[in-house]
Amino acid sequence: MKLGVLSDIHCGYRPLRACLDALLERGAEGFLLLGDYVSDLPHPERTMEMLRSLMREYPCYAVKGNREASMLQQRDGECPHWRYDSGSGSLLHSAENLSEESLCWFRSLPATRLVKFPGLPPLRLCHGSPDALRRLIRREDGSAERELEKLDADWLIGGHNHEQTVFSHKGKTYLNPGTVRMRDRAQCALLTGEDGRWTAELMTVDYDVKSYLRAVIGSGFLDLAPVFSRGVLYEMITGKDIIDEMVSRAFRYQREKGSDLTPEETEECWQRAGRELDILEVEKWIS
Repeated sequence: MKLGVLSDIHCGYRPLRACLDALLERGAEGFLLLGDYVSDLPHPERTMEMLRSLMREYPCYAVKGNREASMLQQRDGECPHWRYDSGSGSLLHSAENLSEESLCWFRSLPATRLVKFPGLPPLRLCHGSPDALRRLIRREDGSAERELEKLDADWLIGGHNHEQTVFSHKGKTYLNPGTVRMRDRAQCALLTGEDGRWTAELMTVDYDVKSYLRAVIGSGFLDLAPVFSRGVLYEMITGKDIIDEMVSRAFRYQREKGSDLTPEETEECWQRAGRELDILEVEKWIS
């Protein structure tokens, strides 16, 4: 039994295609899908159609991510503050361009699920943690150990933090396949079950990043979320994390300005963060 493991696609249909091709070439017979299928890039339905095609051809075991939860909240009228700006423009673009079929699928997804195969240890799937979609699990802060100690299965398989990891503790293992979209190389994992045990292989897959990003720029997407979208491009060009720092700075500057900011004042905070991190002209790096 060989399973491809995919998480945090974030509308990256081209890196997704590269991962699927690589995993199928390695003999993947089914797929574990760990959430955050949309947002952050344009064309959400291209990604969703690829996933629907995959589910028609192979057994797939999927859970909901925090982005899917956000899409449903917006559809239910719980996100009236979303607008086309650096704070929520990428989210709003996905929300307004998803089909009803995709949204219905999101509603059907569990936050966590236990997957069993004959003769192999059960797998607990989640996005962040089994208890919370947005919870970060990391080795360095002890959270991976704590999650494994209370786990009801031998394997915990999740995403969300965009960090490829295989970590074992007291006979249990945490696997994070990384992020399909957020790096200069696509990330995924191959889980192989044989002789009563699972083994995991972390994979990185090359694809034509610059060609894809030229298409993103040509779509006009950067105008919808000016600073955030350029942070995404920066990560995909360099492979370096910057989104968390960018968001943290923008929110801090908003707090410093006080409450009841105008849209223009809010965007100024994002622009300041972008200037400090030197990402506002990132499209010039894409030749």
